[in-house]
Amino acid sequence: MFKDDKSRVLGIWDLNISPLSLGGMLILIEELQTRCIINKIGFADICIVGDIPGLKFPDKIFPGKDSVVLLDKKLTTFSPFLSAIVNMKGIDKFYVSSTSEGLQNLIDSNLYYTWPLFNERQGLKYIYGSTLYIQDYFKKYGFIPRLSCEDQSLKWAISFIKDHVGSDMPIAVHLKNKPNEMANRSNADFDVWLNFFNSCYRNYGAKFILIGDEKIDDRMTGLPNVLVSRYFDSNLSRDLALVQVSFAFMGMASGPCAMALFNEAPYVVFKNPGHHNQEMLSELGSADKFLFAGQFQKILRKFETEEILMAEFTCIYNGVNHENWGKQFIEQE
Repeated sequence: MFKDDKSRVLGIWDLNISPLSLGGMLILIEELQTRCIINKIGFADICIVGDIPGLKFPDKIFPGKDSVVLLDKKLTTFSPFLSAIVNMKGIDKFYVSSTSEGLQNLIDSNLYYTWPLFNERQGLKYIYGSTLYIQDYFKKYGFIPRLSCEDQSLKWAISFIKDHVGSDMPIAVHLKNKPNEMANRSNADFDVWLNFFNSCYRNYGAKFILIGDEKIDDRMTGLPNVLVSRYFDSNLSRDLALVQVSFAFMGMASGPCAMALFNEAPYVVFKNPGHHNQEMLSELGSADKFLFAGQFQKILRKFETEEILMAEFTCIYNGVNHENWGKQFIEQE
């Protein structure tokens, strides 16, 4: 337990240890939620340490070597990533520090608890992107907090579903498609998903909402049961909200799926069995779900096939109460 004189929690992302990633940052935010619960604190702040590649801050934003800058939320609009992070519930202030010395000054001046634990001499001993801490928290307390977007993004997502999905069940889908990745190691098999969508159109009242900014197979965009969120003025914050409020999530083990991991809706996530093999053994052992996962929440270390997709989707579609989902999100709006 932390000292009693602390009043805030500061989440730290050190770019010297790991580049920024959406999934890793959502896991960090989930961890910060647990620290806030343990210490009875309402909000956490975040500080990124180091130079953020590809992001251009206003001139003289770092006037001194060890300076720390508090970013106004309006300043994050130039980065969809930062905009999405600062618009997660439970996150208050967002800092950028040029050095670890600046980070230490920030900690000292605000009497922060830090997560992960930080010592200026020893730095951080932490693995970004791991769920092991959250699983330990679940073992001890029997629950985990739920990630949530801010109300503005949630309202947009619910309105989108009302306007474009109607009486069908909305299924948020993320099909990773990074052509330059080594051996396309975690990309979706678009032929398989296309056949699956076609089969569902004939047999199920569902609409699949494709989120993300990856290139989508042109054959999918004309399907009557497929919507592409960015064609309706979505962005990363709104996409995460769609994951949160949809009936279920399906897709690849990439950044957006972390939003599903820490919510109650059903999901099935596919992970290339040869990618991060040792890390996945550490996270899951031989299981196909996390300790904190519900009945219809799975991580499959398999390549997707039409048969597997249909079997998992059918299990979710027939096994989960449709009315409860509607009452939770649509009818209460």
